[in-house]
Amino acid sequence: IFDTTTAPVSASVTYARTGYTVTVTKTAHGLKTGDAVSITFAVGTGGSATNGNYTITRTGADTFTLTDINTGSISGSPAATYVASPKGTSTPSAWISSFDITGAAGTTDVTIPAEGMLCEQGIYVYMTATEVPATTLFYG
Repeated sequence: IFDTTTAPVSASVTYARTGYTVTVTKTAHGLKTGDAVSITFAVGTGGSATNGNYTITRTGADTFTLTDINTGSISGSPAATYVASPKGTSTPSAWISSFDITGAAGTTDVTIPAEGMLCEQGIYVYMTATEVPATTLFYG
């Protein structure tokens, strides 16, 4: 769940982590050092990086790094999804929360707790489930 007015970037985004450094790869990402990203990470070999809001360092046209609050080694190029907030944005986008509802197929209701979620710009729910034929989101 992101607080944003912009659709998250998810196509062909991968990452790896060595120690506290997470390297994210996205062709022609367009970001600059000092930009903020709100990002969520899929599980890879060795675990996953920590979802959250980070200031990035541009390391190339197709890569940027961020410093994770946890350490470890992750390989296998797992997926990531992010929303960028250019440096100086008055109301930056933000990652709010992630929920894993694996195994919820056939369930008629999945409740995602919203108490305490402050979304100032809007709410964008990014879902990757392929077995969900339809979704209704109530917010307000």
